[in-house]
This record gives sequence, C-alpha cells and structure tokens, in this order.
Amino acid sequence: MKKHIANSFLFTGVFLCLLCIKTGCRTSTHADAQIPDNSPAKVVHRTLVETMVLEKQVFTQEVHSNGRFKAVRRSRLPFRRGGELISINVINGQAVEAGDVLAELCSEDLQRQVERAGLQFLRAQLDMEDVLLGQGYHMKDSANIPGFTWQMAGVRSGFFDARNELKNLETDLLKTRIVAPYNGIVADLDLELHEHCNTGEIFCTLIDDSAFLIDFLLMESELAAVYPGSGVVVSPFSQQGQEISGYIVSVNPVVGKQGQVKVLARVPGEGNLMDGMHAKILVQKNIPGQMVVPKSAVIYREDEEILFRLSGGQAQWTYVSILHQNDSGYSIIANPERMSDIEPGDTIIISDNIHLAHGSPVIPR
Repeated sequence: MKKHIANSFLFTGVFLCLLCIKTGCRTSTHADAQIPDNSPAKVVHRTLVETMVLEKQVFTQEVHSNGRFKAVRRSRLPFRRGGELISINVINGQAVEAGDVLAELCSEDLQRQVERAGLQFLRAQLDMEDVLLGQGYHMKDSANIPGFTWQMAGVRSGFFDARNELKNLETDLLKTRIVAPYNGIVADLDLELHEHCNTGEIFCTLIDDSAFLIDFLLMESELAAVYPGSGVVVSPFSQQGQEISGYIVSVNPVVGKQGQVKVLARVPGEGNLMDGMHAKILVQKNIPGQMVVPKSAVIYREDEEILFRLSGGQAQWTYVSILHQNDSGYSIIANPERMSDIEPGDTIIISDNIHLAHGSPVIPR
C-alpha cells in the first residue's frame, strides 16, 4: 500500500515538471515573436567622381630624348709656321672678337727680310719705270700700256720677282700671329710662353657660342612628330628649370640598327651653355581637332584601354584607342574593334575610377 502511494506521488511530480517545461517554452516563443525588426534598409553606395565634358581641341604631341650641345662653329687654331711663342694674349674661357690677335711667334728675322724685300721692290719699280720710258710710257699709265710691253718691262726690271718676294714675306709675317677668325670663346689652351711651336701645332680651340647644335636620337615610330623647322624645347641637365626654344635643322634619312634616327636641332646660345653639355630634348607638334582627356581618365582592363562615361548617374564602360600622348594627357578615339561610341559632348569620369564597374552608381563632385 505504501509502495503504491509513493509511485502516485512520483508520477504526479513528473507530470508537473513536464507541464512547466512546456508552458515555459511557449512563453519564450511568444516573446521572440514580439521583438520588432529594426534592421536598416539596404543602402546603395555611390562613388564621388570628378568629370569633364569632352571636346575637340589642339593636342600637343611630345617626344622626349637626350642629347649633347655642340657649338655651331668650333675651330682648332694651328700655327702656320714654327717659332718661339713670345706672346699669349688670352686665357681659357675668354671671349674674343673676330680679328683679335690671340698669340704671336718671334718674327724679328722675318721683319728684317720684309724690310730688305721692300727696298728691293722700290729699286725694281724704278728700273721698270726706265724700261717703260724707253717705250714711251709711264707706270702711272698702266691701263694704256699694251700687255706685251708691260710684261716685257716687268721681267727685264725684276719688278715681278721683287713684288712676289715682298708679298710672300709679308704673308709669312702674318703667319706668326694667331688671329680669331670669328667671335667666340677660347678653350683648350695649354701652351706656355717661350715654348717652341712647330708648324701645324694647335694653339687653342675657338668656340662660337652664339648658337648650339644638338644631336639626339629618336625611334622610327616617333618620326611623325619631327620635321625640319618643327619646334623643340631643350633643358640642360646642369641647369634645372632652364628651357631654351629651338627648331629641328635636319633629320638623317637613315634608320640605324637599333631602329633609331639621328636628328639635329639648333638653339640660340643663351645662359651659360657650354660645348659638350648634356640636355633633355622635348619635341612638340600641335595636332588640331583631337578629343583630349587627362591621363587619369584612361585605365586598363583586360589589357585594353578604357574610360568611363557618365550617363544617367551611372558609369558606362567604354573601350578607347590612344592616338597620341604627352606628359599630361591622351588624344583618343573610340576603339573601332570594340564597336565603342564616344563623341564630343560626352561627360567623362576623370577621377576615382579604378574600382568602378559598368553601371556603377556615381555622383559628380
């Protein structure tokens, strides 16, 4: 009997526990159902971009190269006869004018020879006057003297020989001087006073720095930008910020083994330019009627050049081809192989375009 009562109490306890558990579960489920959904609505991300309106304009094509300055005239001045160097009138770097005497050799012996030859010439003149008087003429009437008579009198009197001897000696006397043939700068002067100089030995180099020529090389593919007369801008490496305008003188009509062509330009002698200086060369050519965009507008996708047009608040992926370029921008057209379309008046995205895709929402700044 006692065992039966105990079982009844145990059964009742288990039933009450199960009832509490079931009731608690329903209460929890009902509470969850009352929690409001406060999650935010989906936000569309729009990229802020800078834009420009495409229009046709003049595009300045630029080609870069390096070259060296070469004086427009550069002459090595030699001694035309030998002797002792007794006078040096210049130093390296000195500016001289045409006709200036730069140096002199000892000429005492030659001067005495010139004096003797001058006296001999005077005697020959007197002798020739006597011969001509015998023929009824005077030397002052040389224009009226028959040619044969003039020749005969000159030979008999020794007039022709004496005149030639005097001229030769006077020429030799002039050869003892080094004279500047044009305005320029003295360079490569290494001789000292009283050295013996041989015929043909170089005294110095004279550089005409009024203008400079510049040799430089361009690739065959860059030749379309250059022609005789086209402009160049030259910047010496040693003088940062200096720019000198010049022009193309010639284009060598031969392509070298490396696919390069030699070009020669000319610039005025401005500033502190020196023969042999290295310089950067910028060749510029204006091409009208081009659609021009900054370099930031064009990016590469799938190994092709593209840009994004702005249309209806979205970025429109557009394939393009680059015709020309310079330091700041490109001249472009629509890529004909991709059947693209781009025209003046289109709005072009020029910033923050790296992560854009076709149809990306954008907002112009």
